[in-house]
Amino acid sequence: MILFEKPRSRMNSMETLEQVLTNILRLAGSLSNSDAGSVILHDIERNDLYFAAATGPASDKLPGIRIPVGKGKAGEVFSTGKPIVESHGGWSGGLHGSRP
Repeated sequence: MILFEKPRSRMNSMETLEQVLTNILRLAGSLSNSDAGSVILHDIERNDLYFAAATGPASDKLPGIRIPVGKGKAGEVFSTGKPIVESHGGWSGGLHGSRP
């Protein structure tokens, strides 16, 4: 697919997981006309969640935030395995996490 040729070549040249994920987020954002996105992963050693990559206005504030398993929307989805579907389009600004 032509659409993915340029991003694929850029992803192959990336060195870190964060760079690859950020590139994927930028591509997804451009395809969905979204200003921001993030990838949250599980830290097995600490048994919590963390922002592995983010794009958008708050992207510089997210890397230090840790989310306890079972807390907040991301922690709830992770611990239950069940998605949360919401109909509003806005972000409330609330993250039920903590900075280290």
